[in-house]
Amino acid sequence: MRPRGSRSPATRCGGAYSGNIHSHRRDGTGDSLTKERSVPLWTRTADALRKWAREQDKEPGALLFTNYRGERLTRNAVDSILQKAVSRAAGTCPALSGKHVSPHVVRHTTAMHLLQAGVDMSVIALWLGHEHLDTTHIYSKHSTSTVA
Repeated sequence: MRPRGSRSPATRCGGAYSGNIHSHRRDGTGDSLTKERSVPLWTRTADALRKWAREQDKEPGALLFTNYRGERLTRNAVDSILQKAVSRAAGTCPALSGKHVSPHVVRHTTAMHLLQAGVDMSVIALWLGHEHLDTTHIYSKHSTSTVA
């Protein structure tokens, strides 16, 4: 599951793995600034994050992804990085050309794919960071034709 663009910049070193459960922690936003959430990661993703942290010689608890000044990435910076990746991917996947892809679109599409794959709605709610299942229930109301 992809985190919201505004939350992913707060991913911190050391949170990319905990025992056999691969997860990452990110700071909350808005009224929940101190809330931490855990999101399962594929082993390959957790390994890549560990390698990145080692290569960057980051201290445990330090921000994992930063701007050139070593500060937390902004929402615009995350979107800019995504747009560069989409442009690059469009070279091998022309269907991406001209499509609107944002962190929110990636998040929503991933949730829809999980739902279609039979993942329980309560699990999707946890991954999305929703406190109430009603918030997640909107995904079940969308047509399967809206999935990119």
